[in-house]
Amino acid sequence: MNDNNQQVTEDFGAFTAPPPEVMAAAVKAKEKAKEAAAKKSAIPKDAKKAIDETMAQAKADKEASEKSKLLQQISDYQKHIKEYFPDRLEFVKVPKNVGPKNTVEELRVYVKDLENELGKKGALEVVKGLWIKGFQAVEKLNEGERFGLNLTGIGTIAANSVASRQIPQTGEIMPGPAVPTLAEFSIKYAAWFSTSVEARLAMMVFEMITGVHQMNTQVVPAAAKAATKPASKASASAINDL
Repeated sequence: MNDNNQQVTEDFGAFTAPPPEVMAAAVKAKEKAKEAAAKKSAIPKDAKKAIDETMAQAKADKEASEKSKLLQQISDYQKHIKEYFPDRLEFVKVPKNVGPKNTVEELRVYVKDLENELGKKGALEVVKGLWIKGFQAVEKLNEGERFGLNLTGIGTIAANSVASRQIPQTGEIMPGPAVPTLAEFSIKYAAWFSTSVEARLAMMVFEMITGVHQMNTQVVPAAAKAATKPASKASASAINDL
């Protein structure tokens, strides 16, 4: 029964199908219609060329703008290092002939190298700051010889040990005696102390605030104490004479 049904279906399909030449003509007409639609929607060669040129020019302008920005940044960083950290110039990896011929990626690498070099210099300043603050904290905690040691003035000595000094005979500027060792320490642990300019600026602000606070809390009580101290007989006599 099923075989009969299948045969009937096939016979019906063959009976209702259009002749082969009609089907071929329909397929050909469909292909022509598709080609016509493609041609109609296609961009003219002249217009496509103009669009490609415009996009290429926009890309070139963007790249030129980025290069100009990076080259200016490189120049500014080099001037900054030359003016403030001349001892680091020999470690700068940027070639002298750097310019527009370099790729954007190459220029970005040079900028990053300069920022890292400045970060290393900043790392030493961070370590020096911690050195001074650490000894000042120890001196503060040991007031009244709490730990059995007289450490008065150790904070000042720590600051002097990292301060540059000038040799009278030659006029040469020498770093403080603790600086070489602290510099070596900052190099070994650069990942800890190499900081961005934003972080260094924040630390400068913090140190200024804490420094002023420390100065005021030390000076004001001393002045208040002096104000409440009874005047000597000589001073009282001089005031009475006036």
